[in-house]
Amino acid sequence: MAAMRGFLRFAEQNGYTKNHLANELRSAKKSTSDPDPFTLDEFRRAQTACTHEAHENMITLMVYTGMRPGEISALAWEDIDLVKKTLTVSRVYSDGKIKKPKTDEIRTIQLSPPALSALSGQRKFTEMLPALQVKMEGLHKKPEAIDIHPVFLPATTCRNNQFNILYRTTSIRVLWKNIVRRSRIRYRTVYQLRHTFACWNLTAHGNIAFIAKQMGHADYSMLIRVYGRWMENESCAENLRIWEALEAMGHAEKAPIAPQEIIKEA
Repeated sequence: MAAMRGFLRFAEQNGYTKNHLANELRSAKKSTSDPDPFTLDEFRRAQTACTHEAHENMITLMVYTGMRPGEISALAWEDIDLVKKTLTVSRVYSDGKIKKPKTDEIRTIQLSPPALSALSGQRKFTEMLPALQVKMEGLHKKPEAIDIHPVFLPATTCRNNQFNILYRTTSIRVLWKNIVRRSRIRYRTVYQLRHTFACWNLTAHGNIAFIAKQMGHADYSMLIRVYGRWMENESCAENLRIWEALEAMGHAEKAPIAPQEIIKEA
C-alpha cells in the first residue's frame, strides 16, 4: 500500500491526474480490544492451575516481560544472559515461519526477579537439548539457516506424539484457555498478559519511556493512548517519590529561607 500510495502521489505531482487519489488510500484500522489486565491474585491462581512447570514458566515470563506470544515461541537460550539479567528479542515465530520482530528492530528487555526465576526454572527442560536448525526470513532477503536452542518446546510437555516443533500462537492460545478454565478466573485472551505487564508497571509509576522500550514500541505515544487511564495525573505517593529522588541529588541542602524567617532573625 505504501508503494501504491507513492505511485499515486507521483501521478498527481506530474499532472497525470487531477484527483487526490493518494489521500483516499488509507491503511485499514485494526480492531483492538481495550486493556483488561489481570490482578495479581488472578495471575497467581492461573500459575497454580498450570499442569506443567514449563507452562507456568512461560506465562510468568510473558506477564513480567510483556513479550508477544510469537516472540515467546521463537525465544532461544542464545538470547538470554542470566548474568546481566537481560533478554534479547531478535525473532518471532508467525505463520509457521521464523521472522524478524514486529517492529523489525532487536530490543533488549531488563529482567525482573520473577522473570529470572522462570527462566532459571526452565533451564532443566530445554537448555541442554540439541540445537534446532530453522530458516530465518528477512525483509527482501533470502532465508538464512540458523541454529537455536528454543526455551519453550511442545515436545517437553506434550503427552502424545502429535505436536509442532515450536509453539504456534494458536497452541499458546489453547494452552492459556485451558489454564484459565482450570483457575476459574474471568476469561481474557493470552494477549492480555502483555497488557497486564504495561498496566502493572504504570500503576507502580514506572518510567513511561522505559516501559515503552521494554515492550518494543517506537515511542511512548501509543503507551499513553492505550494505557492512559492507568497513569495517574496527580499522586501524593508519586510526588513524594520524586522529592525523595531530588533530595538524594542534593536539592534539600540549601533550601531557601522564607521572608518571615528573615524578619524574625532581624
